[in-house]
Amino acid sequence: MTSTAPGATTRRIFIDKQSPAAYDALVRTSEAVRKVAADAGLDRSLVELIDLRVSQLNGCAYCLHVHTRAALRTGETTQRLGVLAAWRDTDLFTPAERAALALAEATTAAADTAAQET
Repeated sequence: MTSTAPGATTRRIFIDKQSPAAYDALVRTSEAVRKVAADAGLDRSLVELIDLRVSQLNGCAYCLHVHTRAALRTGETTQRLGVLAAWRDTDLFTPAERAALALAEATTAAADTAAQET
């Protein structure tokens, strides 16, 4: 078990073992998104930055581990990865990267908001 707060524990869920079909669907979706990103000309490093930022927002330790390693393999620096959570407050990211990170945050946060009835 892993500790999440003083006195609180959670069990790690291994989705690949618990629900192989759901895991396979998740992998296929991820592969499809990466193909679309590549076809659109997005740099692999940018895709990993986006994945890493979304993982930070979602609080997924496993995803953070996976995407940090992947980002480093694409040539990302530890300096940029270290300040990714505060990307708005640094000049280490290009305007295109900043736009992509803002969009990633907005779409990730959208799941936390209730739909407005008109």
